[in-house]
Amino acid sequence: MRGVNDSLGLIAILLFLSTVTVEAQQPGQSLADLAAGLAEKRSLVESLTATLEQGRTATAERLRAISERQSDLDLQVQQETLRVSRIERDLAALSAAGDGTRRSRAEALDVLHGLLDRTRKIVQDGIPFKMKERLGEIDAIRGLSREASPDVDSLFSRLWSFLEGELRLTTESGLYTQAIETEGERKLVEVARLGMVYLFVKTPEGRYGYAAPAGDGWDYVFVTSAEDGRRIAALFDSFRRNYRSGYFELPSPAGGRKP
Repeated sequence: MRGVNDSLGLIAILLFLSTVTVEAQQPGQSLADLAAGLAEKRSLVESLTATLEQGRTATAERLRAISERQSDLDLQVQQETLRVSRIERDLAALSAAGDGTRRSRAEALDVLHGLLDRTRKIVQDGIPFKMKERLGEIDAIRGLSREASPDVDSLFSRLWSFLEGELRLTTESGLYTQAIETEGERKLVEVARLGMVYLFVKTPEGRYGYAAPAGDGWDYVFVTSAEDGRRIAALFDSFRRNYRSGYFELPSPAGGRKP
């Protein structure tokens, strides 16, 4: 507010000087000249006042946008924290299952299948990053568990490794390529993943967008604003240069997946 008060002070000073100018009329200076000068100064004051009001409005809008962005980020962090806690809980369950060496094979497989079901839900509730590959690994473990004489210990170890990988995804960001379904066709695109919170995409045609929740699944929204396109492009360029930290102003998907 200090800048606003300073501007108001300058306007008051300018009005004062205008009055002084009228009172200190110089010899030979006509009243018409004085009136014209005063009108010019009044016009300048009105212009400064309009500029000041525009600044106030722009600042208020920016603060409101920052507040909305912060609320969205807080929600995403809460969801990601819940996701991490679920993975850690499943890892603890796996550890406990491994300690129960006297369990029968049938009991162990029941535990494994329950963990696989929970792990599949964790993956499906997260952003659509290499979803087919990740779900495929879960299905592969389940398929092996249905063989005539499955190696239960090996299957538990494989699931453990998968969950550790899921945990790492929450702390890492990077640039990848993956196939996505969008606008009725399958495309191989470049994606920038920010933890497991946001997934931004770049198509071969140079269009930029992001994954956004859509009902029980996900959709890809492509930005139409040139400014939003430049912001996402800057993120991709930074990742290509291996700059993985810093301040990025990015369009944010509205809402979020419910925990």
